[in-house]
Amino acid sequence: MKKYMLIGAILLLLIVIGGGAYISRSKIMNPDNIHVREITVTEKDFTFKGDFMDAVSQYKGYKLEYDHQILYLQIKGGIFPPSKSRGSIDISVPNSFGEIREVQLQAGGSGANKTVWP
Repeated sequence: MKKYMLIGAILLLLIVIGGGAYISRSKIMNPDNIHVREITVTEKDFTFKGDFMDAVSQYKGYKLEYDHQILYLQIKGGIFPPSKSRGSIDISVPNSFGEIREVQLQAGGSGANKTVWP
């Protein structure tokens, strides 16, 4: 009987740890869940400011890709652990890409991209 209780406790612990790991990982956020406040594109800099539209998502980072004068921006977010940025997104990087004629928020998986600039 004690053997089964020990096995049950170990399984429960593994489930809790696995659930915590799943919740804490960041993922690429859906562009429809992002409110764009400001985008600035100059020869020297690229700046993106925005917010998540829900109350639980928190900004975790970004990834930029550049192809054929289009800058693709992936916003990463999650719900745990809490961060000081909350849902506020503030990205400012040097423009090392060259001419940018369009900025798209890129969706994760099979989601659709969203043109956010111009």
